[in-house]
Amino acid sequence: MSGPATAPEEPAPRTGTARVAALVLFAVLGANGAVSGALDAPGVTNAVQGGQVAAQIVYGLGALVVVALLWRRTPLPRWLLPAWAVTAAVAGGLAAVGWGEEGWLAGAAAGAGTLAVAAAFAWVARRGSRA
Repeated sequence: MSGPATAPEEPAPRTGTARVAALVLFAVLGANGAVSGALDAPGVTNAVQGGQVAAQIVYGLGALVVVALLWRRTPLPRWLLPAWAVTAAVAGGLAAVGWGEEGWLAGAAAGAGTLAVAAAFAWVARRGSRA
C-alpha cells in the first residue's frame, strides 16, 4: 500500500521578477523624468509648460523614491503609487497641451492614457514590493 496522498505543491508567486521589473521601470522613468524636466525648464514660455515641467520633475523624483524603497525592501506607503500615477498623468496631459500645442481634449486623452500605463507600472511595483 502506498502512503498518504499529499497535495501537489503550488508554485511560489514570481514576485522576485516583479521586483526586478519594477526596479528597472521606475529607475528609467525616474531618471528620465527628473533629468528631462530639469533640462526642459529653461525653455518654458507659458504656465502650462511650467506646470508640465514641475509635474514631470515630481513624478521623476517620486519614481526614484519607489526605487529606493524597493531596493531596501521597505514597504511602500499606500499613497505613494497612486500619487505617482496621478502626477505622471498630469505631466502627460499637460505635455500634449503645453508643448504639443494640442487642445485640452487631446490633453485629457493623453493624461488618461498615461494614467492607464502608470497604473500598470504601479501594479508591478506593488507586486514587487512583496518580494
